[in-house]
Amino acid sequence: MAGLKIEAFFSTPACPQSTAIIQLLNEIAEDYGQDVEIVTYEGPSEVFEKYHLTATPAVVVEGLIKMMGFCPSKESLVLALKEMGLE
Repeated sequence: MAGLKIEAFFSTPACPQSTAIIQLLNEIAEDYGQDVEIVTYEGPSEVFEKYHLTATPAVVVEGLIKMMGFCPSKESLVLALKEMGLE
């Protein structure tokens, strides 16, 4: 089974919130390993537009759960992953 996909979107240059998300994603990768797939985007992208995102930083889990304009807590991101089936 492929890992749950987490996509993170950052502005350039990176803001403090983006730096916090990078650290959070590193913790998630360490905790869940192959159960998650993390993809990051810097600057404008077609994928940002596809999801109709309006602010950075942003995190999208499995194309459905979207968090924009802030760094979520680790607990919030883990809850989103569990809602998408992570055990």
